[in-house]
Amino acid sequence: MKKLALSFIVCVFVVFLAFSFANAEDNIVEVPNLKIIIDGKLSELKDVPISVNQRTLLPLRELAEKLGIPNDDDHIIWNNKEKSVTIIKDSIKIYLKQGSKTVYVNGNPIELDVAPVGYINSRTYIPFRFMAETLGKKVIWDGKTQSIFICDADEFDKVKEIMDKSNEAMNAVKDYSAGMNIKMDIVQNHVRVPMDININIEHDSETEKTYMIMSTEFLGQEMIIEYYYDNEFTYMSNPLTNEWSKQEMLEEGTNEMLDFLNNSMNDILYSGLRIAETDVESDIVLEGNVYLDSLFEMISKNILGTAQSDLQVTDCYLKILIDKTTYCINDVNMQMKCNIISESGEGKMSMDLTGKYDYSEDIVVEIPEEVIEN
Repeated sequence: MKKLALSFIVCVFVVFLAFSFANAEDNIVEVPNLKIIIDGKLSELKDVPISVNQRTLLPLRELAEKLGIPNDDDHIIWNNKEKSVTIIKDSIKIYLKQGSKTVYVNGNPIELDVAPVGYINSRTYIPFRFMAETLGKKVIWDGKTQSIFICDADEFDKVKEIMDKSNEAMNAVKDYSAGMNIKMDIVQNHVRVPMDININIEHDSETEKTYMIMSTEFLGQEMIIEYYYDNEFTYMSNPLTNEWSKQEMLEEGTNEMLDFLNNSMNDILYSGLRIAETDVESDIVLEGNVYLDSLFEMISKNILGTAQSDLQVTDCYLKILIDKTTYCINDVNMQMKCNIISESGEGKMSMDLTGKYDYSEDIVVEIPEEVIEN
């Protein structure tokens, strides 16, 4: 009798362990803050994205529709008995079952890292990368901003070619001037603070010197700060004392406020932008939703004076105008919205940035002796 009771306890324990491990294998976590950018546009999903064993899954029907598959019974075929889905687009046929890592593309088996699952009223969720890449899309994952970028592979290559040529052209530029206007609206702890920032830069390639002046208007006050840069030092004016301070030049360079594009030439930028139509024959227009970590760091550090982790970006739209002949950037426009999460309180921020480059003049920058001596 004791042996029978002991055997029963062991069986219950084994079943309990098997059940526990089975559930551990399918550890489902909702990811509501995930951003999905398809062909340069921020996409909204009705059903929340999920993470299964650290793999991101999206609702199949919604994803398929956003990737150009008609949402009808001829193209997305659900078999309730099998818990299977057949997806048909042009010459591609995908067959999959909930709970099975083996999927079939045109009859050929493929093993996934994680199986499709049924979640929220048994709706089928599928690994987004498999689905998009099978349909010929380029997929980029940015863990820092929790963003998925999906775009047409051919369009990605075209944007990359344009931006590579632009980057090469911008690096070859000698003298230039640039102007930037940033309008910001910050609401934190029930206090609204509008800001208007104007930045003008002149760069002299012959002397390798740069001059920058930044005017900031907020709460009825104006603050003006001037900067000079050479190969060794940064000189900055103090608007309160009218004195100048001097620091050794940082390794990352002098023009961080305007050079974030050159520092962000990567797949994330290329996948978020698309070539837009324009009536101006001399321009190439690239636009789309992008989430550039280097850009957010620049804004946090130089404009807000806060840590990048305090910003939770919800929307960021970028538009770039490039000269079709020289491939130099002429204009930049960006709109951004984000939540502020910091020890001083939560809030929201919106920003509209416009920037323009000018390469037509010979720039001469001289650092005054009184600046150097201070």
